[in-house]
Amino acid sequence: MKRNIFLLLTLLLVISVAVGCSQDNNQNGEPTAKTVEITSEANENEEEKTEVEKVEAVSEMFGIPEETAAYRLRDLTDTDDPHTQYILEEEVDDVFGIEGFRLTGNGEEGSHFLIYAEENEAFIFKSIENVLGDFKIVLQKAEPGTQYAQNIAYVLIREPFKSYRIEFEDGTPLRDIDIMANETALTKDKGIFQEVNGDELTIIPDGATIPYTFTLEDVPEDAFDKIQNGDIIELMRGKFSKKVYSVRKKAE
Repeated sequence: MKRNIFLLLTLLLVISVAVGCSQDNNQNGEPTAKTVEITSEANENEEEKTEVEKVEAVSEMFGIPEETAAYRLRDLTDTDDPHTQYILEEEVDDVFGIEGFRLTGNGEEGSHFLIYAEENEAFIFKSIENVLGDFKIVLQKAEPGTQYAQNIAYVLIREPFKSYRIEFEDGTPLRDIDIMANETALTKDKGIFQEVNGDELTIIPDGATIPYTFTLEDVPEDAFDKIQNGDIIELMRGKFSKKVYSVRKKAE
């Protein structure tokens, strides 16, 4: 009898130990699963953060991030890229030497700004941001050759906007070249340089045989430093106003 009682107690003890070990294994296993899950999420978050930092890193060319959720700046010096070649030939070359901007699109994703500096001048991007649909670009005037200086820039819109502003640090707004073009019938022309006298420019326009005189409008004096009598020059002028807004020697 005593022997049966002893065996029963021994069996109960073995069962108790087995149940206890099973519970310990469950308790020890559950935190391990949670730890793996938390570590995995942390690694994913760190990878996403690193990717964002990589994308939004300050560009050596522009001095601000080359790409964010709101915009992307295109390197117009990469002439091996077919899209860049198209932009340069079909859009950029339509205007030169006039300080201002042109907007293609209505602010939807894929719209873009072209920003121009005056002839022999440049600008630096200080900031580009889209805050609740208000897209704002702030520029700083700069000397050509200065670090981050641009004489023309292409800003692709990635995040749609409802309104926009492009201005310099002091709040001076940049001119909308398309509005100006509509008012003056802005056109690109060429001719044979004769002389410049104060704010008057005399040339023989392409296809003409006699000289014509135009009025210079905000054209810097040094624009004529390398131009001599008889040189073929290009100019941006208004058909209606007979004003010339930029001049440069035509590339040979």
